[in-house]
Amino acid sequence: MEEIENYLVHRTFIGFTIERETKPRILLTVMGQEKELPFGFPELKYKGPAEATVWVDQREQVKSSSGTNRSLIAHMKGFYTWDAEKFGLSEHSYNTGLILSVKGIPYFSLGMEEFGSQSLRTANPGEKKCCLVVQCDQIQEEMNIARSGLVDSELTDMLKTLLRRFSRG
Repeated sequence: MEEIENYLVHRTFIGFTIERETKPRILLTVMGQEKELPFGFPELKYKGPAEATVWVDQREQVKSSSGTNRSLIAHMKGFYTWDAEKFGLSEHSYNTGLILSVKGIPYFSLGMEEFGSQSLRTANPGEKKCCLVVQCDQIQEEMNIARSGLVDSELTDMLKTLLRRFSRG
């Protein structure tokens, strides 16, 4: 039950990453057990101060360097912390690293070394002690058919540029 819940909350519509007034009621039933799942990405609901934690909430835009008028806008939110246990961060919970969200739906993690801060991936507190969600609706067409990764394209390169800008802060 816990494994299914973690996947649903962190990789499907249930983990919606945008504020929403009307929240659907979602019941999970597994082998006779029933549980109501909270709607929304739970780690983004933390708002209070926490020691040894840095909160991120930043919007950025990048323009194409190829001479076209294309631009890409993204919103990064989340945190990195020394106290991963306090926030329930775990690789097995699908809530660590850099997570791509399109139209509010969290799909998959992006490699922090390729798409973001190379130093954050290897330095402390590190990838396992952060939960960063990047909301970028324009990248939807660049997702591969299985929606588990991004294809090589100009927009994907623009997203990489933009995410590196976020990590410089």
